[in-house]
Formats: sequence, structure tokens, C-alpha cells
Amino acid sequence: MSGTRSDVRSDVRADARADEGVGGILYGMWWDENSSGNYVSLPIDGESGMIFETTMQNTASKVIGALSDANGGTYFGYFLDGGSGGTGAHDGTPAYYVDGVLVASDQDDLHDALSDGFPHALRVTGLNLSHADWTQMILGGYSASFIPEGTFRDVVLRQSDETIVGSWSGYGNTNADWLDKGTGDVGMWFDGVNDKVLFDGSPFNTKTKGRITGSFQTSSSGYHNIWSLTDETDTGADVSVYLNGGKFYLTVRTAPGVNIIYAHTDAATFADGANHTFDVQVDASGNTIKVDGVTQAVTYVAGNSSTVAWADDVDDIDILSVGIRQESTPDGVFDGVVRDLVLYDEDGTTPLWSVNGYGNTNADWTDKVGSNDGTVSGSPSRAVSTSTGWREANDGTVAGSPSRAVSTDGGTTWAEES
Repeated sequence: MSGTRSDVRSDVRADARADEGVGGILYGMWWDENSSGNYVSLPIDGESGMIFETTMQNTASKVIGALSDANGGTYFGYFLDGGSGGTGAHDGTPAYYVDGVLVASDQDDLHDALSDGFPHALRVTGLNLSHADWTQMILGGYSASFIPEGTFRDVVLRQSDETIVGSWSGYGNTNADWLDKGTGDVGMWFDGVNDKVLFDGSPFNTKTKGRITGSFQTSSSGYHNIWSLTDETDTGADVSVYLNGGKFYLTVRTAPGVNIIYAHTDAATFADGANHTFDVQVDASGNTIKVDGVTQAVTYVAGNSSTVAWADDVDDIDILSVGIRQESTPDGVFDGVVRDLVLYDEDGTTPLWSVNGYGNTNADWTDKVGSNDGTVSGSPSRAVSTSTGWREANDGTVAGSPSRAVSTDGGTTWAEES
């Protein structure tokens, strides 16, 4: 960020108004230099040369952030009126930019640039956050002697190549205000161990053909189920799509262990960590697997037919699962993100069931067509979008009982809410 101090403040105020849409009244979290128990803990994915950014207002002379480890931690961004020492301890070789201007890395210069009671855009480069024991960044407090007085908003943590590993709005004083927001879109992060979503009571057994669409992302080349239709009395999924070895698979069974369709794409490139869309159609006259809109070359495993009805001779299909192959003996737990699933009727265009998967709660997996809503199991995290795909969210945690910060002039000045 470059420009004069007034230019940057104007940009920040305009961005804040656009983000919140509150007509000039904005909110944040207020740090009190006399309240050492109030801070925000932010998970980190640490390496050397990392970058920290925030918009902040401060009137005291204390630390900006700290790292927590088992042996006492460290800090960066310590600024003190008249101080001549360094601004951090064991944190690499940070460079401080205030409103786009490089500031000398000593306590007094940083104090003069940040502690006039007005908001400033701060960018710190060259932070070494690679210590194995560092698991979190403490924003706004390290000990009773390292507390700022003011507010921080729009906090971003980047890797040295500018890849964002955490982005937090800080528009309040609760955990919800410090959720990792990524670039805006949200999903559910399946952990590859026990995370799943189950949908009970689905009358799909009367269909003779069908179609399923959705999206997925994984970087694991193992066996990972995307979704399945299952007879709860069987020990195998009746219809399922999944990944294995980077290939996209389709299986349709007429009895437990009997694969009538057992096919996979010839391409083994779909566990590459990128987001992919899929469109699978099952029909007795032939089947189609599309990934990213492209019809894939498909190999049918020896002994399996290339044509079969969607649920030909299958008992009642009464469970739909996302992220595992079946409920009774779950395996193939997905590792990554599955979203935007739609199951269509025999005409291939009328939705029978549709879920967004825009989060990790039951409410994010409600059926938009009927009443076959999902139940989330395990301990899935949120997934957030990036410019290149999805990553697991690094949600912040508010400690203590801090007040809200309020600005009644669109971000020009801030104060503790009374």
C-alpha cells in the first residue's frame, strides 16, 4: 500500500463502509492497556519471511503481536515513546511499513508513526514464524506490560510469497468477528478421519437412471468418497462416486459386493489440490463422467458392465452419505472440500435433492428441494476460499471480556463503546 497518510486513511474508511454497510457507524474490538486478559489468539501456519497486515489505531506504547510457544514465546511490533531498542525478539528481521512508508525498526520511530490516535495501515514483512512450538499469534497483548490501547481490524497473515494463510475482519469483540474469512466463500473441511454428513430417508430406489453434480477439492491421492447412496441393511454402497489414486470413480451395485458398474477415469490428475466440478450420469444405455465440464475417457474394470440402470434390482436406498462410503462400516473418509451437490430425477434436469455445504454445521447442509436435511458428524473445520482453491480456516479466539470499539465517523477515529 502506498500514498500519503491521509490517502491511506481515506481508502481504509471507504473499504470499511463498503464491507459493513452501516452508514458511517463501524465496530471493532477495543484493547485496554490496563486489561491484560483481553486479546485475540490467531492460529498460524508458520514459516520464515511471513507478512502481517492490519488497520490499527493506538494511543499507548505497547506491543502489536506476539507468538505463543511452550517456552514463553516471543513478540514483534513493540513500540515505546523514546525507546531505542529493537521492536521484537527472535522474530526474524521485520520491516515496518506505516501507511505505505518504511519506518525504521526501532521502538521510538514505530511509536511516532502509530501512536497519534488515528487509524493507520500497518504492514510488517520478514517475520520468522517457523519455530516448531509456535502454534498461535497473540494479537494485542503478550503480558501485562505489552498491551496496546485502541483497535485492530482487517488483519491478514501471508506467507513470504504473499499467499494468505489467515484473514480476519475483527469487526467486533466476539469469536464470530474473528472467523477466518478467506476471500468470502465458505465450505466444510473434511479431515480424512471421521468427518461426514448423513441424510436419512431418501426414496431413490424407484429411479432407473440419474445424475449427480457437485464440486470437490483434495490433495490426497488415497481413497476418498465424495457421496454415496446406500441401503442401510447392506454392507456396501449401492451407488457411489469417489477418488482413488487421483482418478475419479463410479460404482453401481445390485447387491453387496457385486459391482455392475465399476469405472474410473483414465486421467489421474484430480487429487491436485485444485477445485474441480463433476457431472455424472448413469443410464442403462450408457454412462458419462465429466470433470470440469470435460467428458472423461473411462475404463471399466474387468468383469463389470458399462451399462446398468441407476438402481436396477437394488433394495431400498434410504441413506445418502457425503464424505464416507456408507454408514454401517464407514471408509474412504474424504480429505478436503465437497460442495454444491445436486441429485437429479430421471430427466437429468429436475432436482430431487440439493445441498450447498457452505459450512460445517447442520444448517449448511439442508435440502433446498425437499426435506432430506443433513446431520454433520465428527469435528469438521470450516473451509474458506482463496484465489486458487480452498484451505482449512484458521479461526481466531477472543480471550477475556473486551469491549467493542465504535467509530461514528466512518473510521476516522475510534473509541471504546460506552
